[in-house]
Amino acid sequence: MNTAHNQHPQAGRRYAVCLLALLLIPLLIGAMEPMLERGDHALTFTSTYDGTEQPYRLFLPGAGAAQPAENPRPLVVVLHGHGVDQNAWFDYTPVKEYAEKFGFIAAAPYGRGNYWYRGPGEQDVLDIIEEVCRLENVDRNRIALIGHSMGGWGTAWIGLRHSDLFCTIAPMSGWAPADLLPNALHLDPFLIHDGTDPIVPVLNTRTTAQHLAGLGVSHRYREEHGYGHASSMIGDNLENVFRWIELHPRAEHPRRLTLAARTPRAGSAWWLRLHETEVFPATALIEAAINDAGTITITTSNVARFLVHLDALPPIESDGRSFIVDGNALATDRVEGWVLFTKSETWSLDHVGGTPPAYESPAIELPWALPEASDIQAWGTAWVRVLMDECGGEVGFFGYSPFRDPGTPWTLDRLIDAYVYPEEQLARARVSGARLTEVITSNTVYFLVGAQVDTLDETRIYDVLAPHNLALRLTDDVEQLIPGRVDEILVKAAKKRAEQKSDE
Repeated sequence: MNTAHNQHPQAGRRYAVCLLALLLIPLLIGAMEPMLERGDHALTFTSTYDGTEQPYRLFLPGAGAAQPAENPRPLVVVLHGHGVDQNAWFDYTPVKEYAEKFGFIAAAPYGRGNYWYRGPGEQDVLDIIEEVCRLENVDRNRIALIGHSMGGWGTAWIGLRHSDLFCTIAPMSGWAPADLLPNALHLDPFLIHDGTDPIVPVLNTRTTAQHLAGLGVSHRYREEHGYGHASSMIGDNLENVFRWIELHPRAEHPRRLTLAARTPRAGSAWWLRLHETEVFPATALIEAAINDAGTITITTSNVARFLVHLDALPPIESDGRSFIVDGNALATDRVEGWVLFTKSETWSLDHVGGTPPAYESPAIELPWALPEASDIQAWGTAWVRVLMDECGGEVGFFGYSPFRDPGTPWTLDRLIDAYVYPEEQLARARVSGARLTEVITSNTVYFLVGAQVDTLDETRIYDVLAPHNLALRLTDDVEQLIPGRVDEILVKAAKKRAEQKSDE
């Protein structure tokens, strides 16, 4: 009896060991699954925007068989131009050679093709970053974004709207939304453009560099000569770009932040988050700084509600947190969780704990009919006619088809995602039929609404609605600048027509 009693603990231990081994086997098998081999891969991922499978290219440095990286590697995301796809950078530039040389992972999104990296195209880029971080050991403080032409616009657009994700950005031969440039405070952009570019005027990037200088934002501008709009400029600058990325790690705990956003959906940076604007989608601006005493001074414009994440603040040696918001002194005894600031006659704050309130874009029923989005010509024509109804003009003149399908159900955010062309300022101009015919026949990418090229009367003067940059290509005598950006015009039109419909 004593013997049996003495053996029982040993049997129990053997049983426990066997049970633990059985439980660990699935985990061990999962850990032994082969990683992706080093080199070039054509992959897909599932979009969080609409659940579709989307393609991308991935390059993993380090010759030889698959092996885990001992140290996290930096990631460079490369955005293609108009009319090509995710293969362009990998097949026609030496980006893989430089990624191998510098030890970078490289990813090339498709971004829905010619969506200008807006709406689902933008989300695809963000999804790919998360997918690559899941597959590989990525250094989160070394994620960079670069692109050329349409990809140059996408680099500025996504980089400025998600500034705390990237260590730096390098837009080439592109544009930048001027109202979002304050978000470049910690990005150190590297801007590259050719002074003889016949497709995207160098003035675009020169103006961006001037704006950044005026804001006091650190950046580098390199102006090339002789490339025009050719992608060969990419390869000849990659050495400079990769070295720039190496020198600019992501800011981890900034004490000063500037957050410019048109919508709370793309309105967060480090420990600041926009929750509601006063006028949607006009640009909201939040500027915040922490002094040596730990007081957080915040100024706002077009902001109704915003949040501060106390856990993410740089270390502050004090009990509780004190704020000055637009001159209003506020304080909380909490040092963890989220604080929600709400504006009425003055600012007030509420501690909302570990989970911030979620932003939900308001649903909207479009008060105008649209054709099938797969018919890009008809789809674009219908949207341009909405703009013409609001802004006037007998002929609409745009580059490419300026609208893409952001998906349904419709919300205010998806409404502002429908317009994808980078020039967001419209203008009216009086242009002769002869001049219209000359410009259109010299470049077939132009998109005309309200007239056919072969029926234009060359002796007539037409009232033309166009993006400002295209209006300037037609004539030096631009008659009228339309107030507001295109997205603001669309929201105003939708609300006005919905009200008219409800009154009928």
